[in-house]
Amino acid sequence: MKRLHHIYYYIVPLLAAYILFTSCAHVDAEFGVDFGKLPTNGKKFIPYYERDIQSETSYASPVMRIASSIGSTDVARGLVESLSAGTVHQVCGTYWSIAPEGDSVRLSGAIYYPKSGPIKNIIVAAHYTITADFEAPSQTFCMEGYLANKGYAIVMPDYLGYGVTRDSVHPYMRATITSIHILDMALAVRPFFAERGITIKSDEVYLLGYSQGAAAIANSLFQLDTEIDEASGNYMYKDKIKVKRVFCGGGPYYISEMFTRSINENTMGIPCAVPMLVMGMNCNVGADFDYSYFFQPNILEHYEEWINSKVYTVNQLNELIGTNCMSEILLPDALDLTKPQTKRMLYYLKIEDMPLGYIPKVPLYLFHSTVDRTVPFYNSENFYHAIGSPAWVVTDFHDYGPHAMGFVTFLMKVYRMLP
Repeated sequence: MKRLHHIYYYIVPLLAAYILFTSCAHVDAEFGVDFGKLPTNGKKFIPYYERDIQSETSYASPVMRIASSIGSTDVARGLVESLSAGTVHQVCGTYWSIAPEGDSVRLSGAIYYPKSGPIKNIIVAAHYTITADFEAPSQTFCMEGYLANKGYAIVMPDYLGYGVTRDSVHPYMRATITSIHILDMALAVRPFFAERGITIKSDEVYLLGYSQGAAAIANSLFQLDTEIDEASGNYMYKDKIKVKRVFCGGGPYYISEMFTRSINENTMGIPCAVPMLVMGMNCNVGADFDYSYFFQPNILEHYEEWINSKVYTVNQLNELIGTNCMSEILLPDALDLTKPQTKRMLYYLKIEDMPLGYIPKVPLYLFHSTVDRTVPFYNSENFYHAIGSPAWVVTDFHDYGPHAMGFVTFLMKVYRMLP
């Protein structure tokens, strides 16, 4: 029985990926949109590398396929590339955005779109947690790219700390700044498509994200829905990006609650996220955290090599850390929620939670596996109750297996829902 259970979690993702690729695509008959005439922030996406995805390319670097942050989907990802041979064009490039301290920063990302024919819509996709640079969209082929096989352009930012900014600390789970980077890329690709004479049938975009990406996408939607506020920076996006529908799966929408519960329960589903959270929140201006206050000696000694090198995947980092007990990752004072520096850490985490009282104004598909132990289900459950359960929010809360299995199931469902 245990053997069958093991096979289930490896075979089903492959079957799901196969179904996604072999499903029939529909054709719309909308009028083309001149993206060159739509308002942008004036920061154009500049290509530096592009290719047609082919099966021989998929296995050119087998070492890069040994481990994937998302677990069993590393196998499915390779299958997806081979099935999409010659049909999807990938363009890697850079664009300008804003760093956490307010300066301009050049970021990178990738676009996937059909090799031929018009494009229905743009899908702005935010990826799950990665820790190795080779997993960034500009460095590999991400599974979200297969949605291009159905006639869409997939826009995927690397996030600050990956790609051309590999030497920077990734502001992990700082959904606010990451949402700005996502929206800036969404605007930056418009003149790129216009210059290439690529027809986009609709100016409405889809937003999509899983895990860390879901939290960032939900925050992006909040920025677009919020009234113009120069302090928050969303004056750059209001009325410039029209959202058709949003797909969010397995998101940590309340990272402060996850951190608090993890301390109280002395366990963390993704151990490397603990030091990454401290380092990510330290990217706030004026945070100035003392890592010797937070990290146990083994973490303090190795965090630069393990995390900032960007060579290890999540699974590999978890093995290096060797425990999921919070008390073996953080020092006793850091686990005390009454201590000033821990309270300050929690304060920054709460800033990244989904705002209270926020109600999405566009159709939202909210997905979560109820048995997810990496990003516990209470995140989506609480989010749904917090937004008041509006009729245009569709929930899909069932036992879809662990976090990795949920990801593949989520994408399979999105693929089928897309027209």
